[in-house]
Amino acid sequence: MALWLYVVRTEIYQLLAPGKFKAYLDYFKSFWNWFDIIGLVLNLLITVHTLAESDWLTLWELHMLSAIASCNIFIKVFDWLRLFEKTAFYVQLISETLAEIRYFGVLILVSLLMFGLPLAMLNHNRDEDNKLVDDIYGDYWIFNVLINQGLAAMGNPYSKNYSD
Repeated sequence: MALWLYVVRTEIYQLLAPGKFKAYLDYFKSFWNWFDIIGLVLNLLITVHTLAESDWLTLWELHMLSAIASCNIFIKVFDWLRLFEKTAFYVQLISETLAEIRYFGVLILVSLLMFGLPLAMLNHNRDEDNKLVDDIYGDYWIFNVLINQGLAAMGNPYSKNYSD
């Protein structure tokens, strides 16, 4: 909780330190500041819900919020690794690589959805033992479609005899 209060103090200082209205608006234009605010709100929500032992969030919702909050923390840690000389090069390399392949990622996502959505639609009216798409992720059909399309694209590597 002390670390959370320190981060809140830091965010308030960043927001109010310049004392100019333009700088105040610039604070909310930054992606990383919104990212910090979302992380703070999620962590506060999870902590209060857990300490108060309330039931206004289901266990499933609490797990989802906790997963998002922990992902938020690790993305921040990844960003903080830029501060160290030995890791800064690798963080920059990964960041630039991801920025360069973003359009390829869009093409991959569209091509997976192009074949996956019809499978999910055909799968919708089938019974449990006659499904086209396995429910790996339960009711999250988009994950099921993407995983099944990836597995179909790879084929079955275990059925091949590589000794020949």
